[in-house]
Amino acid sequence: MNLPELSEGVLLRRYKRFLADIRLNDGREIIAHCPNTGSMRAVNVPGCRVWVSHSTDPRRRLAWTWELIELPDGAMASVHTGRTNALIKEALNRQRIPALNGYANCRREVAAADARLDFRLSGHRTREAAAFVEVKQVTLHEGEGLGCFPDAVSERGRRHLESLMALSAGGVSRRAAVLRGTHRH
Repeated sequence: MNLPELSEGVLLRRYKRFLADIRLNDGREIIAHCPNTGSMRAVNVPGCRVWVSHSTDPRRRLAWTWELIELPDGAMASVHTGRTNALIKEALNRQRIPALNGYANCRREVAAADARLDFRLSGHRTREAAAFVEVKQVTLHEGEGLGCFPDAVSERGRRHLESLMALSAGGVSRRAAVLRGTHRH
């Protein structure tokens, strides 16, 4: 996956859910957009190393976007939720997720079972049923390389899981999966 060029800094604080004050390594203090709407309580640690991307798009209110954080124990976490599905889409297309290999078609943002799910895979080479896939980004760090989802009560996350269970149980698809990002160091 091609990521934008990243600049390193230190997190000073996150506030108003979408904003983060960051001191870049060159000494500049910037306000970065925080694209993660979750509580991020376990990865919102002032003083930690962070990486941000810069945009020259004049239509953007903030030129900087918070991408990654390195936690005190060395664990890395992605903050940019928009990157997760693009990474999974690439992995699915390149057949890099063995349990989901063999599908010819991959559609994003599919309405099914009263929810909008991240992916619908179809056209399996062995005629296997379609697979519905939901992707969840881990931002709850539990130490010793263990990450969990969600980091707070998530009505939307619950609805997605119930929709996957209904699809699997109702015979529409025998395959339903939740992919969650984790990091072990």
